[in-house]
Amino acid sequence: MKLGIFFRSLVACSALSLLAYAVLPGATLGLLAKMLAASLGISLLSPFAYTHIRGVQNGDRVVVVAGTTSSITGFVAKHATALEKGHIGKKIRVALDGGPEMEATVDSYSGILSPARVTLSQKDLKIL
Repeated sequence: MKLGIFFRSLVACSALSLLAYAVLPGATLGLLAKMLAASLGISLLSPFAYTHIRGVQNGDRVVVVAGTTSSITGFVAKHATALEKGHIGKKIRVALDGGPEMEATVDSYSGILSPARVTLSQKDLKIL
């Protein structure tokens, strides 16, 4: 979830709610409160919808994970840049920082503070 998207949608939805309150004849404070609550709800959902619609884009920062994340000894993670567009389950090309290009599968989209996560395909595990 991106915080910038949340705040932009909150401002836009709140502005529409206040505008509707101003122009609707007979609008009460109760209606304004409901519209502002709906604005907050839409604003909370918009970053989740945005990341699922957008997916991973060319040039996005991603975290490359290799091995099993359940055991600490087999866990390897590095930062990379996506070279193709992709959605969860799709294979994309990524370029490791200062390293080679590899093929990886998109596991998750970016979160509030974390980049998208991809897993290397079996043939590229030896390189990492």
